[in-house]
Amino acid sequence: MKTWLSIVALLSLLIFGSMARAQSTTQPVDFNHARELKQKQDRGETLTPDEQQYLDAARQQFQHGKPAGQPAPAANAPQGAAEGGSKDLLPPLPPGTKALLDLDYGGQHLAHQTLDLYVPDTAKDLPLIVWIHGGGWAYQDKVPCNALQFIARGYVVASINYRLSDEAVWPAQIYDCKGALRYLRANAKKYHIDPDHVGAWGSSAGGHLVAMLGVAGAVKDLEGTVGGNLQYSSRVQAVCDWFGPTDLSKLTDPRDTVLVNKLLGGTAAQKPAECRSASPVTYLEKSDGKDLPAFLIMHGATDVAVPPQQSEELNEALKKAGADVTYHTTPGHGHGYLAMATPPNLTMVGDFFDKHFKAAATTQPTVP
Repeated sequence: MKTWLSIVALLSLLIFGSMARAQSTTQPVDFNHARELKQKQDRGETLTPDEQQYLDAARQQFQHGKPAGQPAPAANAPQGAAEGGSKDLLPPLPPGTKALLDLDYGGQHLAHQTLDLYVPDTAKDLPLIVWIHGGGWAYQDKVPCNALQFIARGYVVASINYRLSDEAVWPAQIYDCKGALRYLRANAKKYHIDPDHVGAWGSSAGGHLVAMLGVAGAVKDLEGTVGGNLQYSSRVQAVCDWFGPTDLSKLTDPRDTVLVNKLLGGTAAQKPAECRSASPVTYLEKSDGKDLPAFLIMHGATDVAVPPQQSEELNEALKKAGADVTYHTTPGHGHGYLAMATPPNLTMVGDFFDKHFKAAATTQPTVP
């Protein structure tokens, strides 16, 4: 009798456990968490059964564009095509879109000097939005690219990797970003990019780097030589900075200073020149504003990781320099892309780039 009851109990556990797992995988997954699990797996670390299940669910959801457990699209359904690189966890793309993955902009075959490029099905040149990821300059990756929704809006979209702070200290990160931009301009005709309409959008550390691209476009000491193509410009014509640090000397929270110290190769007190070099507000002290791109700065009002005062300081400095700048705070929102990526905020980003790239406007001259 006990044996029979044990068998029944075991069967019940298996059946209800399977049902619970099936039910849990029907829920949308957090792609950022899935990416972290994938990176953990790539490092050779063993995932727990729950982590492996979560990663499997993410693969299914983002390959089919539906939560796991729902029917996959028909085999002949139109979709974008991926070329080169890893296609793992690549989300659905608008029909006809080409995904060109892991393009080597640095020319040294380094994973942190590659970019992914998403080109709509078009015969004409389109404006470009470059997405730069966050992660405290110490982690994260060009996947996921949070700008993919703008492909359908008529943009070529790029997502770039850059050397992280455990691999190289400042100014390697801005050298890489500028090298990626020169590479994209050098190949503009090939990839249907309008080289006079290039925008940059990033969050957190990525927000810091896009702000640097905007305010230090003419600073030769920050140009670097990554990937060559030095006859091409690394300037951008519009910047969307989501909650990026702007004055590294004023980040005093221990969680911030650890990351800043890794970036600079020492504390701000030990590396004052590097700290000034890596702070976007530095380049506005004597700026006349005439070469500055348009800026949209957005920050969560309750952000404790990067205080809103950082964006407020950049906003005030840009206004003083005469730049075209819009500053928007979101009440009740904290730090992180997921916290800020509400439909109204994303609409504001799209409208910002449309205003400067699709309306009749005078564009900045760029190096051919």
